[in-house]
Amino acid sequence: MELNKAIENLTGYASIDKPWLVNYDKEDIDKKIPQMTLYDFLYSRNYKHKAKAALVYEGKKITFDEMFMKIEEAAKAFKSIGIKNNEVVTMCPVNTPEFIYSFYALNKIGAIVNMVLPTANKNEIIKYMKESDSHKAIILDAKCEEMAKAVRQKDEIDIDLVISVSLTNSMSIGEILKNASNKNVRKLSKENKGNYIKNTKDLTEFIDWKTFIKKGKKYTGKTYEPYEKNKTAVIVRSGGTTGKPKPIELTNDNYNAMVIEHDKAKKLNLSSDMTCLQTINMYAPFGSCNNMHLPLCKGISLPMQIIYSPEQFIKYFLKYRPNITFTTPEFLIQLKNYIIELEKQTGKKYDLSYWIYAIVGGESPSVDNSKELNAFFKERGKKSGIEVGYGFSEGASAITCTALGDSDPNKAGIPYADNIIKVVDPETKKELPYNEPGLLYVSGPTIMKGYLNNPEETNKVLAKDEKGITWYCSGDICTIDENGNLKPISRQSRIAKKFDGCNVPITEVENVIESHPMIESCAIVAIKDPVHNSGEVLVAHVVLKPEYKNKNIDIKNDLIDFVNRNINERYGIYDVVVRDKIPLTNMGKKNFNALTIEQKINSNPNVEKCEIKDENNKTDIDLTIKLKNDNLLERQQISAYIQSMQDDIPKNNRSIISFDFIDDEENSKNKDSSFVKKCKI
Repeated sequence: MELNKAIENLTGYASIDKPWLVNYDKEDIDKKIPQMTLYDFLYSRNYKHKAKAALVYEGKKITFDEMFMKIEEAAKAFKSIGIKNNEVVTMCPVNTPEFIYSFYALNKIGAIVNMVLPTANKNEIIKYMKESDSHKAIILDAKCEEMAKAVRQKDEIDIDLVISVSLTNSMSIGEILKNASNKNVRKLSKENKGNYIKNTKDLTEFIDWKTFIKKGKKYTGKTYEPYEKNKTAVIVRSGGTTGKPKPIELTNDNYNAMVIEHDKAKKLNLSSDMTCLQTINMYAPFGSCNNMHLPLCKGISLPMQIIYSPEQFIKYFLKYRPNITFTTPEFLIQLKNYIIELEKQTGKKYDLSYWIYAIVGGESPSVDNSKELNAFFKERGKKSGIEVGYGFSEGASAITCTALGDSDPNKAGIPYADNIIKVVDPETKKELPYNEPGLLYVSGPTIMKGYLNNPEETNKVLAKDEKGITWYCSGDICTIDENGNLKPISRQSRIAKKFDGCNVPITEVENVIESHPMIESCAIVAIKDPVHNSGEVLVAHVVLKPEYKNKNIDIKNDLIDFVNRNINERYGIYDVVVRDKIPLTNMGKKNFNALTIEQKINSNPNVEKCEIKDENNKTDIDLTIKLKNDNLLERQQISAYIQSMQDDIPKNNRSIISFDFIDDEENSKNKDSSFVKKCKI
C-alpha cells in the first residue's frame, strides 16, 4: 500500500483510508510482533546493557542484571512449591521489586498472573480467585487482613499458599535505618507487624518472601516454558466505572505489541537514557503494560512509587525528577497546585526542563484544564504539554497517543501503526464518515483474547466482519478527523436522560463547567428528577481553584447561568456541590459511584451530613454519616435505607460500601462498631 496515494484518494471512511499511516515509515509498518513470552522479550531487549539501572526502589538502584537474577530466584522458588505450566497465581501488587520479579518469573515458567487490587476485601478476593481457579497468592504483608479472612473461608475456596512481601525486602540498609529512626514510621511498622501476626498466627498457608525464596535454592529443574501463540499471560479487570469489573485475558502478544507500537511511533522518541516514574499500580494494564513492561523493554529506568495517591505522586516526582510520567488529570492538577505553593515559599519558578513526557490516561482532562496545565508546565521549562492518550483495559491500555509536542487538547492522538479505528451508527452499525460522532470500534494486536470463561460477554464486544477483521466495541462515542485524530466525546453509559426525553452528554457539560474561570475540576452525577415523575437531573460536584477557596463564595447560581449560556439549555445543571477534592477510584479516575451514593444518602430527611472519607483502604466507597437524631432506631433505618438503594443502581455497576455513624464533627470514629457495615450497593 502506497501511503501518499492512500491519502490522495480518501474515501471519507477512516477504516478504509487509514490516514494516520502517513506518520509511520513503511518498513516500520511491516515489522511483525516477535513471538516471545513477556520474559523472553524483556530479556532480549536488555541483555546487552545489564549493568544499567532497571529499578530504583527507595533510592536503591537495581540493575537489569540483578533484576534478571532475582527473577530466576523467584522462578526456582515457584517451581519448588509446585507451580505448573498454565496454573493461575493471584497477585495483589503494590509497586515493589518483588512483585515485578514475581510477574516475570511466573511468566517464565508458563504460569498465568491473576491481578487483584491490594485493597480488595475478602469477598472480592474469593470471587476473583474462584473465577480464575487460583489457589495461591502473593500479597503485601501490611494488607494481610482480608486475605487471611479469605483463607479461612474454606467452604468458599481453598487457598493453599499466600506469599507475603514486605516493603523492606528490597530496601537498602541505610534506608531501613533511616526509617527506624523515624518515630512515626517505627510506630506504623510495629502496628503492621502486630496486625500480621494477629491475623496469620494460626494459618500455615502464609509464608514470608525470604522463606519463599529459600525454598528455591535447592531446585535444579527447568525454569522455562516456551512461547505458545494466543496463550493467556495475565488476567486483569476492567475499571468498573461504567459497568461490572470483568476478568480480561491478555496474551504475551498483547503486551509485547504495545512495545512494538512505540518502536514504530518514532515521534514518541522514548529512549533508554530516560527515567520513567512507576506511578500506576501493576493491577491495571495501564500500570503493568504501559508503566512497567513498556519502559523496561525499552531499557528505561523505573523509579518506583509505592503508594498510588496524588500526594505520593508529588513526593516521588520531586524526589526522582523523572523524564516520563504516566498519570491521570487529577494528579497533574494537584502537582500544579503544589508547585504554586512551593514557588510562593522559595520566590522562584520551579524548573521542569527535565520532564519530557506527561502521558495522561484513565480519563482525559477538559480542554480548558489541558490548556492551563500545558501553559503552566511550559512556563517552567517543559518543552511540550500533556501527551493525551486513549485506551481501555481490553486493549492492554493505549490505542492512540499524541506525538511529542502535539499536545492539542481537542484530540487524543492518532492510532498506533497496527491499529484500525472506525466510528459507526449505534443503531445500524454502519460506518460513519469523518467528523461525525458515533460508536468507536477498534481492531489491533493489543485487543484482548476475551473475557475469562464468559463467551456471552465476549461476543457482545468482539466480532469478526466479512473481511475477517476482529473488532472491539469500545462503548465510547467519538469522532475521527481526516488526519486520523481521535476525539472521545463520552461513554454511552455517561448519557443522562431528562424527563422530556433529552439525552445529555455528561462529559460535555463537565468540560463547559471546567472552562469557568473559578473551577478547577468537576464531576457530574445524574440523580432522579425530584420534580417530575421520570427522568434525571444533573448535580455538579466542583472544586474551586486555590485562589477562590475559603472565601465563602456562593457559586451555584453563577455556574447554572454559565452552563446555560455556553451549552444547549436543555443540558443545564440542577444543583452544585462545592468540595475540597473530587474522590478518586483505585485507578485514579473520578469516582462517580461514590458521589452518587453520597448524594442519595444526603437526600434522606433523617441525615444531617454524609461525606466520603479522604482515605479509604478497605472498600470501593467509604462514608461517614451524621444523623439529625442519632439513636438506635434511626441508625437501623438508615442502614436499611442504604441496603435498599441497590434497587436504584444497575446490578452490573454496584460497589462495596462501608459506612461509619458519627455523633459529632470531632468524633469521626463510630463508638458502636455494630453499625459499621459492608454491603453490596
